Amino acid sequence: STRKESSAASDVYKRQVKAEMDYKRSEFNVLWKSASTSAQQSLTDSQAQWVNYRDETCVDEARNAESVRQEIVRMECITRMLGERYYEVKSYFDSY
Repeated sequence: STRKESSAASDVYKRQVKAEMDYKRSEFNVLWKSASTSAQQSLTDSQAQWVNYRDETCVDEARNAESVRQEIVRMECITRMLGERYYEVKSYFDSY
């Protein structure tokens, strides 16, 4: 029973982590769509490079975690990095 409870608690936590990640993604997408087309185009290449960097970084972080926590660690990393990137991009768009 304890293992089931632990697994259920883990599933709840995983859903919370995913919800936070999804929220950060939607927040970033709203920011991106709020910018002018020319501002978006000027950042498209660097954003694509950043996404690759983020994915590599987060996969590496996950790989170093226990196997049962790898997906959670990856999502937490994406959430953290998206939060940081949001303010970098917002600052860029604000001064564009």
